[in-house]
Amino acid sequence: MVSYERRMDESGSRGARPPLREIAEPRSHVAENESAVLFLVRMIERRKWTILLALVCVPLLAALAVSRMTPLYSAKITVIVEQNQMSLGNLLPTLENVLPDTSIDSQIEIVKSRTLAERTVDELGLILRPEFNSALRQAQGSGPFSGFTNVLGTINTGFHSLTNIWIVPPQQVTDVTPDVAANKERVVRQFQSRLDVTSRGRSRVIEIGFASEDPLLAKDAVTTLANLYIDNQLETKFDAMQRASSWLNSRLDELRSKVETSEAAIANYRIDKGLVEGVQKDLTTEQISDLSRRLITAKAELTASESRLEQIRRFAQNRSGAIPDETDYAGLRNLREKETDALGNLAALQAEKGPRHPDVLSANAQVSRLRGTIIREVARVAAAMEAEVEAKRTEVAGLEADLESRQAVASQADTAEIGLRALEREARSDQDLLNSFLQSSKDVAQRFDIQEPDARILSQAFVPQSPSFPDKKLFMVIAIVIGAFIGLLLAYIEELLDQTFRSGDEVETAFGIPAVAIPKIGRPGWRIPFLDYVLARPASVFAENIRSLRTLLWLNDTHTRANCIVVTSARSGEGKTTTAVALARASALGGEKVVLVDCDLSRPSVHNTFKLQGPDIGLTDLLASRADRQDVTRTDPNMANLQYITAGKDVKNGSELLRSDNMISLIRELRKEYDLVIIDTPPTLTVSDAKVLGTMADAVLFCVRGRTTTYSTAMAGIKSLTDVGANVLCVALTQVRFKSLRRSERNDYEVYARGRANRMS
Repeated sequence: MVSYERRMDESGSRGARPPLREIAEPRSHVAENESAVLFLVRMIERRKWTILLALVCVPLLAALAVSRMTPLYSAKITVIVEQNQMSLGNLLPTLENVLPDTSIDSQIEIVKSRTLAERTVDELGLILRPEFNSALRQAQGSGPFSGFTNVLGTINTGFHSLTNIWIVPPQQVTDVTPDVAANKERVVRQFQSRLDVTSRGRSRVIEIGFASEDPLLAKDAVTTLANLYIDNQLETKFDAMQRASSWLNSRLDELRSKVETSEAAIANYRIDKGLVEGVQKDLTTEQISDLSRRLITAKAELTASESRLEQIRRFAQNRSGAIPDETDYAGLRNLREKETDALGNLAALQAEKGPRHPDVLSANAQVSRLRGTIIREVARVAAAMEAEVEAKRTEVAGLEADLESRQAVASQADTAEIGLRALEREARSDQDLLNSFLQSSKDVAQRFDIQEPDARILSQAFVPQSPSFPDKKLFMVIAIVIGAFIGLLLAYIEELLDQTFRSGDEVETAFGIPAVAIPKIGRPGWRIPFLDYVLARPASVFAENIRSLRTLLWLNDTHTRANCIVVTSARSGEGKTTTAVALARASALGGEKVVLVDCDLSRPSVHNTFKLQGPDIGLTDLLASRADRQDVTRTDPNMANLQYITAGKDVKNGSELLRSDNMISLIRELRKEYDLVIIDTPPTLTVSDAKVLGTMADAVLFCVRGRTTTYSTAMAGIKSLTDVGANVLCVALTQVRFKSLRRSERNDYEVYARGRANRMS
C-alpha cells in the first residue's frame, strides 16, 4: 500500500502545520490584560446563581439558629469613682500602702472580683435558679432542644453573655435542694461570666452590665452589685483609717523622743565650743564684707590707672597710641592738635614755595619746637601716672592683708559652727516631721467617723424591655456577610474547576490557533430549523461568523487557498456536523461550488440534515466500487451549487476504506471539480479516521463546544491530529451563548455587538 506521505503529495495537500506548542501549566481564566477586580466582577456575573444560593441559605440557617436561642436581657448601671478623698497631709507618700487604690482599672477589677460576685449570689439566691445552677437544670429534665442548648452552653463568645444559654424559662425552684458546697463555685463563675464591667473612655465612670433570662433579675443583679461595691469601699476606708491611726500614734511617740534628743545635743555643743550668738558675730561679718567691697574698688582703680599708664607709654614710644580722655591730659591733647596744624601748614608751604623758602624753614622750626614740648609733657605725665599706679598697688596690698587677717578670725568661728549647723538641721527636720505627723493625726481623728465612699451611683438601672441577645439584626448582617463570602468562595472554586472555554480568545490563548466563536441560536425547531439558519438569516451574526471561518481557512498563514477541509472534534456532540453543513451552505451562498462528504461512518448524520429517509447508497458504496460517484452525489434542494455525499450503508471495514487509494483518488477528483471540499469525520478520540483524513486534506477545522469541552479533552484531540502531521488551521467554538460573551467582554463580543441588530428574531 502506498505510504501516507506519498498519498498527501499525490492529493496535493500542503505541508503540515508546526506541532502544537506545549503548555506547561493549566489554563487560567484570568487573561493577561484582565485585572483581578475585573475578573471578580465577571466571575460574579457568571456565577450569580451560586452566590445568590449562598446568600439565601446562610441567612435562613442563621435565622433558624436565632429562633432557637433563649433571649437574654441586659441591665446596666453607671457608677462614678472620685479621686481618693482620704487625706493624710504630707504623709500620703509614706502611707500609700495603707490607703486604698482608687485608679479606675483597680476599681473595675474590684467590681469583677470573686468576693463581690459571691456576696451578690448569696443575696439574690442565684444558687436556687436553674439558669445559673446546672444541677437544677439536670434535675428538671431535658426539653426538645436540650442537645442544641447544651452545645450553645459550651460557647464563650465576645458578647459576654453567650455561655450557658438554656431554653428552660426562668423561675425559682424550691423542691430541689442542691448541694451548696458543690455548686456554689460554678454559680459564682457563671455569674461572673454574665458581667460586663467597662469604663467610658478616659472618664472615671464605670458601667456595670449583667445579662439574664429574667429582665427583673438583670436589674436586681446590677443594683445589688453596685451597692455592695460602695459598701465595700466604706469598709475598706474604715480599715485603712484604723491602720493609719495606729501607725501615726506609734510614730508620734518616736518623733517626740527624737526631737528632745536633738535639742539637748545642740545645747551641749554650744557650751563645749564656746559659741555665742548676737552683736559680736554680726560685727565681724560686717567688717569682712566692708573690706571685700573696698578691695574690689581699689583693684578696679588700679587696673584703670595701669591702663592709662600703658597708653601714655605707647604714645611716648611711637606717638601712635591714643591719648586718654581724662582732664589731666588736656594740655597734651592741645599740643598734639597744634602739632597737627603746624604739620599741615608746613606741607602747604612746601607745596607752594619749595623747601628752601624762609617761610618753609620757619614753619619747620615751629614743628620741631612743638615736638620737643610734647616730649617733655609726655615724660611729666608718665611720671605722674607711675606714682599714681604705685600708690594704688600699695593700697590694694594693705586691704588684702587686712581682709586675710579678718577672714582667718572668722574661719575659726565657722569651723566650730559646722557641727552646730548640722545638729540644727537635724533638729529642724525632726521638728517638721513631728509637726506633720501631729497635723495628720488630727485630720485622721476628725475624719474617722465621717468617711464617705469614693464611688456613687450616677444612673440607676431599669428593667430591660427588649432582649439584648440575640441581636437579630447583627446576626443577620453577619450571616449575609458570611453568605456572600461563602458564595464568592464557591464561585471562585467553580471558576478554578471550570476548564471549559467561554470565548474564542481563550481558545487562541490556550492553543495558539485562530478561533471563531459560533453563537448558539436556539433550540432545534425553534422558529427556523436549526440547520437552515444560514439560508434563512444570511445577514445574522451566526452566518457572519460561519463566513469568518471560511475566510480563516482561505486566507491562512501560508497564503494558499485551502479547498479541502476536514471538520472534526475531540468527541461527539461538539457540533461538528452542524458546523460543516453551515460552512458548506455559507460558502455556497458566496458563489463557491461546494461538496460535503460525510465520512463519519460510525454515526452518520448528514442524511438527516438534508431530510433523507435513511442511509442510502453513499461513500462506502463508492469506495467499495459498488456504485459510481454520480449515483452517490446529491444536490441540496435549496441551492444548486451545493452537493453532498452521505456515508452510505454501514460496513465492517469502514476505516480500511477511508485509508484506501480509492479515497485518495476521490479527494483528488473532488479538488479539481469543486471550489471547496468539506469532509465531516468522526471524533478524533473515538476512532482514528479523522487522523487519516486530516493528513489528506489541506486543513483541519477543529470544533470545540463552548462551556462543555474541557481544556484537556480539546488538547488531546488537537494533539492527536498534529502528531500525525495534520494541519489544524482553525478552531470553531460552537454553541456559545451571547450573554456569556457579553459578561466576559472578550473580543468575540465586539463581533456580536456589531451584529446584534441582525441576531435571531
